[in-house]
Amino acid sequence: MNTLRQYATPEATLNPTSDFFDQDTMLSRELNIRSMVLDQVALTLYCDAHGTIIHVNDFCCSALKVTRVELIGKPLHRILSGHLSDNTISALLHEADTRGNWKGFLSIRGSGNETMAGYAIVCPIRDENHVATRYIIALDTPHLPELNAFTVTEKQIDLVYNIHRARKVQQAFFQSEETLQEIYPKTALLAKSAHQVGGDLHWMSRTQDQLNIVFGDATGKGVSASYVSLAVISWLFSNASMGIQSTKRTANQINNFLYGLLKKDTLDHVSESVDMAIATIDLTSKMLRLTSAKTRVAILRKGEILMTLQDRVSLGEMNTDTVSYTAQTIELETGDRVIFYTDGMIDQLDANAKRLGKSGFQQILIKAAQLDIGNQRKFIQEQMDKFKGDSRQTDDMTLLMIEI
Repeated sequence: MNTLRQYATPEATLNPTSDFFDQDTMLSRELNIRSMVLDQVALTLYCDAHGTIIHVNDFCCSALKVTRVELIGKPLHRILSGHLSDNTISALLHEADTRGNWKGFLSIRGSGNETMAGYAIVCPIRDENHVATRYIIALDTPHLPELNAFTVTEKQIDLVYNIHRARKVQQAFFQSEETLQEIYPKTALLAKSAHQVGGDLHWMSRTQDQLNIVFGDATGKGVSASYVSLAVISWLFSNASMGIQSTKRTANQINNFLYGLLKKDTLDHVSESVDMAIATIDLTSKMLRLTSAKTRVAILRKGEILMTLQDRVSLGEMNTDTVSYTAQTIELETGDRVIFYTDGMIDQLDANAKRLGKSGFQQILIKAAQLDIGNQRKFIQEQMDKFKGDSRQTDDMTLLMIEI
């Protein structure tokens, strides 16, 4: 079903109490997903060709303290700039249609007289016959950068929507914190992608009293990195031998798999690879066995950070015949926390473009060392958000902690 087309029909937009509108939960969410072209930076409304509101994004609802039900089916002039008449709105939409977009300053008023004013763009969305069937009205807020006007097409919106669906598929492959805690209760996970899909990956299984962990960060950004991360997880699903062999052997196997998959020995090879740690933790003997290919693994012990060794070659980067990965064995103590984390945790920039860095991140870990593992994870997340402030997330962030 083309949800946008269905929502744009007069029957759907003018009668919010109709049977069609009763399906609002699913359809409105889907529309909201599609509006993510602008959702991250603006209050966004959709209207049909007649100026009737057919959708508003979450940001708009939150800022104006309204629900979608209060707005969908209403004419734009009810909330847009207050003083604008129906004829003025029609002229505005006509100009946007004719010129490709309209830009200027507008205000949007909520049902409780909450008002947001700022730089606005009105962009037509056209069908396959290039006819404007609906419009996006994107209103910037004062604390956000000025938007650049652009023409929004069906293909652009569908691309963003499809990437969001891809995120759902990727998340289905990955284990949630709750799933990890079912495997081993003293586990905490912080995972936050910089894009809709990302390249960080984590996986854990248990063989009697042994935990088997794979943790990594695929090179590249967004979609391309996500393909590689899913390839590794798929390999893990089909290879159950990790728990009974050395971490070095598993690293070599994954390296060979990726090297062949990405056609590294051909002219049309793909440059991506994966920074990855492969570990087993024997919960009885408290022994950590680890092979780390350019991935940071730390041990938090009595308020101090102990860093493990790293090989300087990613998995899938070179043929195993020309690279040798290192196996290390570390004796753990009761209360130790083994911490796996990706570069995104230390490469984050603040509002002044200052990098958090290894030292800054380790200080966050140490400050929370006395908290239980769940509250430590919450503290780390709060401190990362505080450091980032209003700046964009620099890279995917993933942190996995396991307490002995």
